[in-house]
Amino acid sequence: MHAFTDAQLLEIWESGLVQHPIDRALTLLLGSDAQQTRAALAEWPVGRRDGQLLEAYRMNFGPRLEGLAACPGCGRRLEFALETASLAGELPALPSGNEFDFNLGDLSMRCRLPNSRDLAAAAMADDETGASLALLHSCVLALSRAGQPDTVEHLTDTEIAALEEQLAQRDPQADLTLALTCAECGQTWQESLDVVEFLWTQVAARARRLLLEVHSLASAYGWSESDILAMSPVRRQAYLEMLA
Repeated sequence: MHAFTDAQLLEIWESGLVQHPIDRALTLLLGSDAQQTRAALAEWPVGRRDGQLLEAYRMNFGPRLEGLAACPGCGRRLEFALETASLAGELPALPSGNEFDFNLGDLSMRCRLPNSRDLAAAAMADDETGASLALLHSCVLALSRAGQPDTVEHLTDTEIAALEEQLAQRDPQADLTLALTCAECGQTWQESLDVVEFLWTQVAARARRLLLEVHSLASAYGWSESDILAMSPVRRQAYLEMLA
């Protein structure tokens, strides 16, 4: 993996503006690892994808994640921060393979961990129930009950919950949560950590700053965008200070 160049960051931002967050995540990954293909990245388990995006965040914007959350008790806006290294360090290692067998009573399944393609299929559903069913169809490769072939439509709520727990245990990075406490009212709750949104927010903010710098320097000196972006940040800042 490598940090984005300024020119590359603008290309990522331009592409990502019109993309669904699932596609945007793959665009961000491609920008940090040119040896991969979009098709290959789409097959990565969600936890592996988000783990690499967390590393991309660290390489481009530093080791500290900072965000805001609203207290569900009193509505107060709470600032939080965490170190990317400590977050990754608390997570168990991902499994070596994406497929696994799961047995529950007379139920036997061959499953695999969800990937970006599965999330995209689930996102096309009309409601939460349809999304859950689409994800099950994608991730349950084979299913039998008492030795007879069966389908995911016949799974009970208890069986679905048990399968979801297996998926969570085998790919813990796929659903990162933070334990938060409100200093105002003492309310405690858990907040999901959207790594894609965190990284994209930083990319978009830096892209806007870069465009402003290009506009200022191109207007003053007539230089092209590529020439300005090829400058080191130190030299570019020096010119901007002289204009100020």
